[in-house]
Amino acid sequence: MSGLIRTILCLLLAFCLTAGAADGDRVLKDIKSRYAGSEAWRIAFEHECLWKDEGVSTSDSGRLLLQQKAFRVDLAGQHLLSDGKTLWRWHDEGGQVLVETLGQTEDVILPQQLLVELDQRFKAGTAQAPEQNRRIVPLTPRGDSQFMQDVTLEASRTQGAWQLEVLSYEDIQGNRHSYRLQDRQGWSRASLPDSLGAAFHFELPVGFELIDLR
Repeated sequence: MSGLIRTILCLLLAFCLTAGAADGDRVLKDIKSRYAGSEAWRIAFEHECLWKDEGVSTSDSGRLLLQQKAFRVDLAGQHLLSDGKTLWRWHDEGGQVLVETLGQTEDVILPQQLLVELDQRFKAGTAQAPEQNRRIVPLTPRGDSQFMQDVTLEASRTQGAWQLEVLSYEDIQGNRHSYRLQDRQGWSRASLPDSLGAAFHFELPVGFELIDLR
């Protein structure tokens, strides 16, 4: 191979790697801009998990409500509710509600970190482009978090901007989680539905015991 051809190939490879890295950064910025641009969100999603020890996969549908620092997640009978300071979590059949200070335990991943703060919490790797309007981007957590490992997102381009479709990661036990976003509804401050406030208000379920871990 002549020196000129080798040089051209090296330049093309360097260009492709640089373009892929730039694509990854652009994807994160577009996702942040989309979710930071609304006062509140309601997102339906499908959660799939490959359990390492059992070697089986499970799939459940869930819902996320998000308003500023407050959030609520309902998934397969499990519930997480936070006003931005306190976290309540319970299971329909558990009979107990655990109350914690938000951030007290590392196993709770805040939705804001995966949407509005995505580019602050993760560094984008080189994006893969299996299709013109689709990108697969590996992410590296910024900081010392051990709970999310081998993080990858899939994004599609709609009306010139990238939007998140699938986020997957491996937890500290080696289980593989994937969240596929489905119906998404955003509201401005002026258009917030009246029912949203009630969704973020905690009421102890009848017959449940409150366990305060703060």
